[in-house]
Amino acid sequence: AIYVPIDYNSTLMNKRHIIQNSELKFILSDVRRAKIDNIEIINFYDIPKNEGGYIKRNSNPEDVVNIMYTSGTTGKPKGVAITNRNIIKLVKNSNYINFKDDSIMMQTGSYTFDASTLEIWNGLLNGVPLHIIKNELLNPEMFEKYIKENNIKGIILDVDNTLLYYNREMLENVDIW
Repeated sequence: AIYVPIDYNSTLMNKRHIIQNSELKFILSDVRRAKIDNIEIINFYDIPKNEGGYIKRNSNPEDVVNIMYTSGTTGKPKGVAITNRNIIKLVKNSNYINFKDDSIMMQTGSYTFDASTLEIWNGLLNGVPLHIIKNELLNPEMFEKYIKENNIKGIILDVDNTLLYYNREMLENVDIW
């Protein structure tokens, strides 16, 4: 399977483009709907748990793991294939982010943005816990409280993020990438 994140709040035109362009066979979601453009939507709460352990599959470094779509500044989002090799080079033995044994990351951006590749796969491949927050936590007071209560040690924020300027002290013990 290849992971293709689609923003639920995106326009129907963009969703249709991504679905057609990536040749999706089904959509896995927490939304209960039957279909979008004849593509079956499977609610992940309805999938039976695999009690038998991991599913074993051979994979190669050049196998595509996910397709990230650009914001579509040309009018149509463009898909970029991300391979196993790309992800491994990004999160394993990197020299630009120093994760410690007590690192805890928080995902503040959308799972459809490219930074989510680092946030999600870093946790999966390096054992770094990831807190995925809801938009309402981007309120500065709630954000600060959440960081303190959950001992967050790392966040990816873009330089224009207003949270950087709200209260710099709240980010004193947090690595910002």
